[in-house]
Amino acid sequence: MSQHESSNPYASPGEVKVVTTFGGRKICKVCPGCGGKEYKRKKPKRTVAFRSDRRCRACDTVYSVPTPVWAAIVFLLVGGGLAFVAGTFVLGVLALASRFPDHLGISIFISLAIAGVLGLAGLFAFFHGLRALFRPGSV
Repeated sequence: MSQHESSNPYASPGEVKVVTTFGGRKICKVCPGCGGKEYKRKKPKRTVAFRSDRRCRACDTVYSVPTPVWAAIVFLLVGGGLAFVAGTFVLGVLALASRFPDHLGISIFISLAIAGVLGLAGLFAFFHGLRALFRPGSV
């Protein structure tokens, strides 16, 4: 590891954790370029951002801060709840369809498809919350 990388995402200015994500963003608590703590807020280009991006006053490096713990917990609760409700709905519809096979219509298949999509969205949100909580510098 170089002098600007460490395994601690909340490192001191002398040792900085840098994680590059999809858009090439640097995620860090302090400047990944120089370790400085002074910054100007910068409007993020992402659709979902809990905090503004930062531009270092010393070296002009743009970086993002990790997802806050409260946001990770919201992702866990909302995603887990959505996945649970969608899964329960799918199981209920399948149980009814097995008891009354003569009443199967297109609406049952549409309902199952919508519930499946919502369940997958809930699972993605849940796992994003886990990543944000247990690997705070990665998202």
